Amino acid sequence: FFCWPDPRPTPSARHMLRVALLAALAGRSSGDYYSDMGLRRDASVSAIKSAYREAAKRDHPDKNPGDPDAAERFRRVARAYETLGDAEKRRLYDVYGEDYEREQQRQAQQQAFRQRQEDFFGFGGRRGGRRAAPPIFSSTAWLGAESYRDLVEDSGESWLVQFYHDWSEPCKDFAPRWEALAAKLPPMVRLGRVNVDQNFGLVQRYRSFVRCRQTVLSVECTVPALVLVTRGDGEELHAESYRGSLSAEAVYEWVKRSLPESRTRISKLKGPRAAEALASFLQPAWAKATAGRRRAAALERG
Repeated sequence: FFCWPDPRPTPSARHMLRVALLAALAGRSSGDYYSDMGLRRDASVSAIKSAYREAAKRDHPDKNPGDPDAAERFRRVARAYETLGDAEKRRLYDVYGEDYEREQQRQAQQQAFRQRQEDFFGFGGRRGGRRAAPPIFSSTAWLGAESYRDLVEDSGESWLVQFYHDWSEPCKDFAPRWEALAAKLPPMVRLGRVNVDQNFGLVQRYRSFVRCRQTVLSVECTVPALVLVTRGDGEELHAESYRGSLSAEAVYEWVKRSLPESRTRISKLKGPRAAEALASFLQPAWAKATAGRRRAAALERG
């Protein structure tokens, strides 16, 4: 006769669990990093730096000797700037909140585990180097499983989604053109990116639109792959993949043609120099300023 042990925790175990829970709640800080610094969630890098300087001067303990809470406010501001001032940390914070460091550690552990597997099975050379590639930074939204649901599915907006690998040379080459589109397409359409190596679920969801090849340990896709996601009359999401040239001008024209009922009207470029005018329209501001200085210098020399 065998008796199974009682699965319920003992009184001492329940007590230890309560103590651990109370300690976790006590150590958990409240608030939001953006509100701590008086910022909107779409604040620019310069706005974050300016807000940090002002908040650090205002809340520094040396300037508030009679305020016992000043040190805690100063610590929160410093912590907020440490996170929001770093592009990768800010991206993770926007998705996971203040637990982003735990998610960052989890992703690092997963990457290390994949690397060990690849080394063990003899795949560590070329592909292992790809995994260690630095991230391609962007001003556009990073879409994971949760952020995709919140930003794309639950909104009535149209999205241009880019699927990419950080180690892909075509994706690196396309990055400045993507940023040029990000400066010109909104609010007609919003832009977001999906990292193929970190979002297998979203890749599977769009497998009809993104050409991928699954290996023993990973998925490799033909990237950059662009998918336009719109909402139909029945509130259902519709997707259309882009198969043309990856020039910013061609992508811009495709999006404009695919959204005839856009909320924002874009004047149609006409005449023999339409292509040149469109290229100038998509040109980043810094490039236009450089071209203006060159023209001014040429006029002075003439």
